[in-house]
Amino acid sequence: MKKHPALGKAIPSMGSTGSIDGNNSIGILGTRNWQRETFENAWKISGNAMLEQNLRIGHKACSSCIARSAIFWKARCGEYAGIVSRGPEYETLYAYGSILENDNPDSIIAADRLSDELGIDTMSTGVVIAWVMECFEKGILTAKDTDGLDVVFGNHKIILDMIRKIAKREGIGDILAEGVKVASERIGKGSNEFAIHVKGLELAGHTARGLKGMGLGYAVSSRGGSHQDTRPGAERSGKLDRAVIEGKPEHVLKNQRMTAIGDSLILCRRHAEPFFGEYLSEKYVELINLLTGFNLDLDELNMIADRIYTLERMFNCREGITRKDDILPPRFTKEPIPDGPSKGMFIRPEELDMMLDEYYSLRGWDIKTGIPTQEKLIELGLV
Repeated sequence: MKKHPALGKAIPSMGSTGSIDGNNSIGILGTRNWQRETFENAWKISGNAMLEQNLRIGHKACSSCIARSAIFWKARCGEYAGIVSRGPEYETLYAYGSILENDNPDSIIAADRLSDELGIDTMSTGVVIAWVMECFEKGILTAKDTDGLDVVFGNHKIILDMIRKIAKREGIGDILAEGVKVASERIGKGSNEFAIHVKGLELAGHTARGLKGMGLGYAVSSRGGSHQDTRPGAERSGKLDRAVIEGKPEHVLKNQRMTAIGDSLILCRRHAEPFFGEYLSEKYVELINLLTGFNLDLDELNMIADRIYTLERMFNCREGITRKDDILPPRFTKEPIPDGPSKGMFIRPEELDMMLDEYYSLRGWDIKTGIPTQEKLIELGLV
């Protein structure tokens, strides 16, 4: 593990912040509420730039972890000087940085710390603020709606105020605290067209347009717009062609088997993916058998994973979530990426439908509804 280029060097040095430069270089960095996927000032909020500015002051680790990926950053300039946070990681640099067109790393450190203190998620909060900024841009909201705050793209000075409003449900924060789905439904005026969520959960910092398998993964995720049910690594690294839909349903299913088992083991993704692999394998079988005393084989482990994910699906179906909800934000199915290395990429509705058909078939779920079939439930021992 210590010899691994990620686990042994990059992650202990800067955590996941190096993904800012990497994603921006191939044109898949969420920018300006995903209107674009390249940010011209991305380098200013990258891990490399923060290291050069001497913002890293230390790191810590989970027990016995050799990656030591929890980096402590300290703001150095302006009104944020002296604020220390465990983070930001990549997702927060996206949520309080590129998606807001904010290139001030000190403000992101301060926003990360404040979010931790108030107990709110940085990704959901950043995506909600980005939505407000686009509402301002389109004239749907004005400063009258935000107690005079100029909530426009690139204005880092209002981020902390918006976080406080959301956490305390003050003014417009009372609506925004419900999330972007509910907020866009209440505000209306077409704002749902650029509300970036799946099943009510705001999207993480991984593209659904430039990684088509990731797009399917978001759509069928048990929890909505999460990057922890399907992972972006195989497509982002070039192991899989990110521009095609062929093979993606099988990839998503196999990758979800790994994440379901990983969640059950409480196994860190940063170790699992580079060291054990993106799919379940004999490495996982050996790990589990050594830890538990079980005598599982790979087929049995795959069935356990399918049982977990199908049970999650059954819960969702009971709550009324079916194929009609396995969709993506309109921005990703109607608007091609406008510029950059991934220019022109998006997921056409018919492409998503084709992938869903194949995915449901592989899962043993009804193709028309996305509901697990009785036969599959019997096979998995769930009835």
